[in-house]
Amino acid sequence: MFTGGGSAGHVVPCFELIQALRRRGVGISFVGSNSGMEEALLAWLNVDYYGISTGKLRRYLSANNLLDAFKVLGGIWQAYRLLGRLQPDVVFSKGGFVSFPVVFSAWLKSIPVVAHESDLTPGLANRLAMPFVKTLCILHWSATHQAMRGLLLLRPCRPQHWASTPAVNTTASHCGGCGLIPRAP
Repeated sequence: MFTGGGSAGHVVPCFELIQALRRRGVGISFVGSNSGMEEALLAWLNVDYYGISTGKLRRYLSANNLLDAFKVLGGIWQAYRLLGRLQPDVVFSKGGFVSFPVVFSAWLKSIPVVAHESDLTPGLANRLAMPFVKTLCILHWSATHQAMRGLLLLRPCRPQHWASTPAVNTTASHCGGCGLIPRAP
């Protein structure tokens, strides 16, 4: 199961991994927001999409923060029920405000969570979800990541680039063609 959303940057990086897992016969589902653009972005992949209620995680004082707190609680309840019904083996979180309810619910159900952070410093949703994540995949090593456990430094890479890049070609087999290339921190 994949989760992420709020912007295309929390969905598009999942495309290659979804396709690679599908080629291996893995069933794919994606949990996004009820009202976001995630479902439209994923339409061409024909992924089982599930929308949940989410609230934006604002870092400033706003009357909407109280309302959105209840939306997040509702999203946790919806994600918990969805995870119970679908029973995924693992949750892959790309971040964004929709991911927190899914990550937290997966933790409650003892489903391992792999999160991916593309930015130099983790986004707010990934920072809040970090206590519930088993493995964090990062692109950039920074002091911010030193206190986190289960780190794996990964660079997404499309298969057509493997053969043309010697360093990538030598490590591609370690990832089983999943589109992620490991690097040492």
